[in-house]
Amino acid sequence: MNIIKKNLEFNYEIIYTKDYLDELANIYYYISIVLREQNIAEKLLTKIRKQVLGLSYFPKANKVVFSKRNEAVHRLIVKKYAIFYKIDELKKQIFILHIFNTRQNYLNFIFKNPYDY
Repeated sequence: MNIIKKNLEFNYEIIYTKDYLDELANIYYYISIVLREQNIAEKLLTKIRKQVLGLSYFPKANKVVFSKRNEAVHRLIVKKYAIFYKIDELKKQIFILHIFNTRQNYLNFIFKNPYDY
């Protein structure tokens, strides 16, 4: 029982930005409405949610793709999607910033205005 309590103390709170939520909604809309694959869209969102929630246990497990002033932006890959997030160690929070299809030129977006992060 003590082991479980100790692990829970190290969990990070996950905070979703408006940009991420809008991008995720657009992905869901495209797959479920435009492609008419609601089942696939729901399965994808479930998988994304599980992977993102898993970050609360191991936030540093993914590659750092950008770093400035002691802040790093990490990338989590889920299926064909890249999810970008940063970690606030002091507050034990993870900020989910963006989600992009890996076929998009998302690195240009990330590096275009790096001071937004």
